[in-house]
Amino acid sequence: MDKSSVISVEKGIKIPRKKHGNLSQWVDVCNAMGVGDSVLVATHNHRCALATRINSQPGYRAVSRREDGKFRVWKIEEKICKV
Repeated sequence: MDKSSVISVEKGIKIPRKKHGNLSQWVDVCNAMGVGDSVLVATHNHRCALATRINSQPGYRAVSRREDGKFRVWKIEEKICKV
């Protein structure tokens, strides 16, 4: 190793949240939503991204409907039917 290049150990550096494109945006939106809340998004891709995020949370699922050329996404409780 060259004496001019020094490697220093740093402590206490927080690990940033992973960013997958605009997914981190949907994480924040999803976390701000309560049961029964909805968000109107402009594109099908945004609808899919938000619905995927909601569906990844245990106990919740997304429902969406087309509204005036846009998409409304609701966060609802997931009901598990036991037979």
